[in-house]
Amino acid sequence: NNIAGSGTLLTTHDIIELLSSGNDISCPEEHQHIDVSSNKQSIIELPTAHTTWLEVANETCWILAFLTAREDAAVDYLCTTNTTTPTTTQSLPQTLNTLLNHAISLSKKSLIIPCLRVFGNIATSCDGRHVPALLNSSSSPNLSQILAKLLRTINNKQNNNTIVPIVTEAAWVTGTILCDVGVPNHPATTTNCPDILVPALCTVITRTNNLDCQREALRALWNALAPPPSSHETLITTQSSKLCDIFKTITQNHVVLETLVTFLLRPDTDIVYTSLRIIDAILRRFIGMTHDATTNNHPIVILLQESRILDALDAICDRASSTVSGYGMGWDNIMEKTADLAADLIDDYFGQDSIF
Repeated sequence: NNIAGSGTLLTTHDIIELLSSGNDISCPEEHQHIDVSSNKQSIIELPTAHTTWLEVANETCWILAFLTAREDAAVDYLCTTNTTTPTTTQSLPQTLNTLLNHAISLSKKSLIIPCLRVFGNIATSCDGRHVPALLNSSSSPNLSQILAKLLRTINNKQNNNTIVPIVTEAAWVTGTILCDVGVPNHPATTTNCPDILVPALCTVITRTNNLDCQREALRALWNALAPPPSSHETLITTQSSKLCDIFKTITQNHVVLETLVTFLLRPDTDIVYTSLRIIDAILRRFIGMTHDATTNNHPIVILLQESRILDALDAICDRASSTVSGYGMGWDNIMEKTADLAADLIDDYFGQDSIF
């Protein structure tokens, strides 16, 4: 599309140049100016004659966020166009990776949020075709490391109103790349991406009371455990060492298990249902497939019992059977699905006639 009526086509190379102009952080940010008055062929109309690189990068990121959210064809063009020139050797994913790390080093929330949004949009478009390019970036730190760093900032109790939106966005992006865990020869499976991101998600789950943040972190964790969307016919089981490692990371952290049980009482259907699915997966796919089903007193089951999971499961069933309106925000039969799942767990694991 033509930008600001200039008649000049905005190319991937132009975008990369705009995003890269301030990467030399040897000079103070306030001196990193783009002199628009001397650029007769400017492709973007900027508000002043001297505009900082940060302002240009921020506006460019939001343009990218808009474009990548609307059309798969735009994502394909931006991510596959050959942009190698005498002055540009990075692809757009590599440039975004560098930019995000730069924004974090400058503590610029205004730039971190749109940059994360672009990553998430790219990952969810084109049936995930460009996720390998995001994960295989040669940049250091890589995207997984950057996301983990952002997720762990939830430990900081100061400036929580600033941190939570960033962590929530980072959790969403994390979920978009973890859904491919288990796909053969995919970097989400072959790299240490889950090893870095799953513990960071566990940190978020146990450290925040913000419902939006909890919801996105839980969804991301479930994406790592659920069968990949691209392999409907072949369910990935715990025979996969990567998936087994993910289950171990979750179950070895007793605080995470206890927190999942407390989430069953949250006034949010999505949080309740996702937490219950994670617990169900732990019991059926991790314990159930790696241990004899007749084994009594499994430590995880005991811990869940001590966390009063039976009371929580009973409460879910009671809520579903009542006619109280306004419970949570979910799709049409979410309460029924949640109650069925809770009832099955009571019957199979926590009732008098359970297999344990």
